[in-house]
Amino acid sequence: FYLSRIELQDGAPKVALLEQLAEVLWEELGDAAAARDALIDALAIDPGDDETAEFLETVALSRDGGWTALVDAIAAKILLVDDNPTKARLAERVVRWARGEMNDSATADRFLASMRTFDPAHPLVHQRLATVYGGAGAWDAQRESLARALSRAERDEDRSALLVSLGQLHEDKIPNAKLAADYFERALALDPCCLPALEGLERICRTAEQYPRLVEILGAQMDAATDVAVRVASLVRLGELLEHHFVRPREAVQKYALARELDGSSRAAADGLERCWHAMRDWEKLAAALEQRAATAGEPREAIAALERLGEVRESKPQDLEGA
Repeated sequence: FYLSRIELQDGAPKVALLEQLAEVLWEELGDAAAARDALIDALAIDPGDDETAEFLETVALSRDGGWTALVDAIAAKILLVDDNPTKARLAERVVRWARGEMNDSATADRFLASMRTFDPAHPLVHQRLATVYGGAGAWDAQRESLARALSRAERDEDRSALLVSLGQLHEDKIPNAKLAADYFERALALDPCCLPALEGLERICRTAEQYPRLVEILGAQMDAATDVAVRVASLVRLGELLEHHFVRPREAVQKYALARELDGSSRAAADGLERCWHAMRDWEKLAAALEQRAATAGEPREAIAALERLGEVRESKPQDLEGA
């Protein structure tokens, strides 16, 4: 039924039928190889179809050797396709899989080399050239390749990464802080959670002493971070900025407290809490912070030092605290 209808169709209708056939083969018949081949036929018609690509990923992940079989099948399909743009887009899919789920740099390099034949101006080709130029210290050539890649890039994630690379280049190798900041800001416009761009802007803002903007950047880092350690570090740096530069301990203590809540072993956060409660002369909160620090200390000497400071607070502020 499907095969007879597929032969009569072209373009999007044919892709839809091939995807339906793949679903039947995969879900009802359990034929992974046939489903994969149907999906590759669909992808050859529309290489930009992300849903088809995701389906292929699912099939590849379902069995041992699935990725190898998929790569081999796409390599065979590339040989059968007539036009170079389609060949390049199919090779691009393999490069992205190899760099991602497969974690196979050799496969990525092999298909990237073939892409240079099919589409010498492809953004991934220029990205690769930029890496080579960077390794050789040819900074102007690297900048030119990155700019060319950016002009051809279609995906926001690719454009954001290229803008970050250009920003880092103008931050470190071809110094121009204003241009570097502009590239980082453009990357954030595409991806507000782009940590490399936020980290680049943090460095630039610190150097230029743009402290109000630095507060915004650190706050954005804290919100964007998915790794607890990164978030804690951003919170501590934000707390230190609010405490030391803006002299706003009431705001700083909130950042330190959140960092301490996320990571009870953070000494920087614990130190910040002590300083802020002391600066605000809130002896009860300071005593509580020292008690917590002593209870959660990783080393006996740290616990002893916290208890000694707690004793000093209780001794010097008996009117505010119960006796030790």
